[in-house]
Formats: sequence, structure tokens, C-alpha cells
Amino acid sequence: MTLAYDECPSCGRRWTLPRTGCPSCGAEPRRCASAGLGTVAAVSVVHPSSGDPYVLVLVDLDDGVRAMGRGAPGLAVGHRVRARPDAGIPTFRAD
Repeated sequence: MTLAYDECPSCGRRWTLPRTGCPSCGAEPRRCASAGLGTVAAVSVVHPSSGDPYVLVLVDLDDGVRAMGRGAPGLAVGHRVRARPDAGIPTFRAD
């Protein structure tokens, strides 16, 4: 699994959710692959009504975008992480 982001070839803006046009200038974006390396910006433990709790993280990727995914237990803000595949869900673990 590879994380991807969109980048505008006209203005250089980057974002993670796919769009048909740049939110800044309207140009057609190109899809880019991310190495999946970044720094944890926020951590939350989710307690669903059924099932086991899990860690959810926001990660500032080195590519200049913020991504959300599951996190390994014990991650904290500031930890360096790498995305790894886990049933099609971005899962971040200490790098």
C-alpha cells in the first residue's frame, strides 16, 4: 500500500483527498506517491460501541501534507512514523 496525495502543477498546492481540480487555482492535479514518512501531529484513542479500542493519528508527512490513519499503540505527538499496509488502511508505526 502506498499513500498518495494530489499536487497542482500550476500553483504547487498539495492535499490528500482526491479532487478533480485544485482548490486554489482550478488546474487539473496530478497524483503523487508518498514515501509515508512523517511526524505525529495528534493522537486519539477511539472507543467504538462494539469492538476493541484503536489509535487514530494525524501525521504531517514529509511530502507537505497531513494524513490520517491508524496508529500503533504508544505513539505520541512528535514521534517519527512510517505508513505500513494493514488491510488497506494506512497504519503508522514508529520508524
